[in-house]
Amino acid sequence: MTDTGSTKAKRTDASRDFAAEAKSYADQAMGAARDTLADHAEAQADTVARAGAGLSGTPYVREAATHLSASLLQVADALRTTDLEALQSDARAFASQNPALFYGGAAALGFLATRAMKASDRSATGSVSAPESAPGGNGPAHTTARKWGYV
Repeated sequence: MTDTGSTKAKRTDASRDFAAEAKSYADQAMGAARDTLADHAEAQADTVARAGAGLSGTPYVREAATHLSASLLQVADALRTTDLEALQSDARAFASQNPALFYGGAAALGFLATRAMKASDRSATGSVSAPESAPGGNGPAHTTARKWGYV
């Protein structure tokens, strides 16, 4: 006869070990992703700040760029210093208090990510080809539509 109690205890111990190892791996992966995201936020803050400083004319646009840059730096700092569980809790609270804003922001980020991936695909393949003829054959396709990937 087998001792089912000791077999069950061994399986329970193995499950706990596996769960602890999986949690450790997930924590390391999330930490690396958090650091990468913080690095990207800082790089974007620098880009926005330089673009705002280079703008002439409307001071409101420069102020908006400065404010956006500062906000991105705050996000990067929060990502680096805040515990992952606290970030998750804050995101849940924000989503439950502002669902429309949360889902709208998620959709906007999705669209921006798609645009960024399309742009990186184009730059990886080389230069953009010459515009094709518009439907009906009466001239080049609308260049703005091509620029934004609609043609």
